[in-house]
Amino acid sequence: MKKQHISFKRNKWSIIILAVTICACVFWGIIRHEQRQNEQIEELRANIVSLREELNALSKGDVDWLDDGYNYLALGNSITIHGYATYWWNEIGMAASDADHDYFHRVVNYLETEYENVRGKAVNFTVWETQAYDRDETLVNLNPYLSAKLDLVTIQLGENVTDLSTYEKDYISLISYIKEKAPNAKIIIVGDYWNNDDRKQIKENVVNETSECFVSLDGITDNEEYTCGLGTIVYDQNGGEHVVEHEGVALHPGDKGMEAIADRIIEVLSKQ
Repeated sequence: MKKQHISFKRNKWSIIILAVTICACVFWGIIRHEQRQNEQIEELRANIVSLREELNALSKGDVDWLDDGYNYLALGNSITIHGYATYWWNEIGMAASDADHDYFHRVVNYLETEYENVRGKAVNFTVWETQAYDRDETLVNLNPYLSAKLDLVTIQLGENVTDLSTYEKDYISLISYIKEKAPNAKIIIVGDYWNNDDRKQIKENVVNETSECFVSLDGITDNEEYTCGLGTIVYDQNGGEHVVEHEGVALHPGDKGMEAIADRIIEVLSKQ
């Protein structure tokens, strides 16, 4: 009888522990679901800000490119430039510690050592990546930035593309549009930071088809050594300190990754 009583107690405690574990798992699942929902909401807010900026640019008219100088346009996604959000505190390449350390500003700094007057502009064109049903429809948004005065256009797009059904055709169309509006510009296509074999092959096909310059990110792609990571310190435009706690931000290239990307671009430019 005593053994039965002990066995019953053990079973009772096992059931209680199991119930607590299940409840904890369910509770944690709810928390993670809410966190993901909040992150998605913030992403949508950031996209709205980006679209507002594009509309503002359209309403202001063309960029005032230099008549006598070197003009550089960087088209890309959040790696090139990302607007303000609750989880991101500067209008620069996401996960760079400050404006001097994203790849765009590093390239501009290099150009300033080669040319007396340099004007650079970074534009977030993520809408082209995500609007898979008709990417050509988004090309008109580039009109305020494209000009015969441009000397260099870098294209850092692809990481956010999930629908590849028309990706190759759309990429060629994007390049053709840029060449039509900016016929004097050197075009450099940048490889993906987050690797996808199918996207990579398509981008290589595009380079072969268009004969444009290509900057490979082999050795940098998906390399944790170049990734920002959680807990990294970054700064807003006023020098205020912030800690990266958003997983999406943490996956972006940090200062070392941005420097590596810039070095690959500069290597191509130095040979021209």
